[in-house]
Amino acid sequence: VRNAEKLERLATTDSLTGLYNRRHFLASLEAEWSRFHRYYRSVSVLMVDIDHFKSINDRFGHAVGDEAIKAVANACLEGKRKPDIVGRIGGEEFAILLPETGLSPAKGVAERIRKHIAEQTVMSPDGEFHLTASIGVAEASVSMFGMDALMNAADQALYRAKAQGRNCCVSWSPPPTAKSAALLGR
Repeated sequence: VRNAEKLERLATTDSLTGLYNRRHFLASLEAEWSRFHRYYRSVSVLMVDIDHFKSINDRFGHAVGDEAIKAVANACLEGKRKPDIVGRIGGEEFAILLPETGLSPAKGVAERIRKHIAEQTVMSPDGEFHLTASIGVAEASVSMFGMDALMNAADQALYRAKAQGRNCCVSWSPPPTAKSAALLGR
């Protein structure tokens, strides 16, 4: 039984942070996506990316980069609500699943997590430094074709946060329809 539990933990968690890995996060999202379609319960996703992570690795080395990743993982855990699921989905990128959560409360969670990250300090050979992160926020909508569309929407919002100067939270909004775009052009 102990070995089975250990194998389960190894299969579902990221070894550096102890967070859920990409595979487990996506399986959790798939279950919430099904609930969203069956019961029309809101679900939102946050995409979190450490700002200027490459320069941290280049300047201080990968060991300090790993400490930065662990600090952000801890800040995500501190800022999330009990039912929320945090996963490390790649390098310096994290995703947070917010079950039964609309866009407005999701933005509140995102901002709380962003502030927790900004409070983190990481030690380096040159002394300590602070981290920042950009966060994209998206809520599922019936017009989305699958959970990949929800992840893509949060990712698009994340890239807009990066483009707006980083260390901020940006919400995804659907592109205007042809009719509303024509009205906006008037």
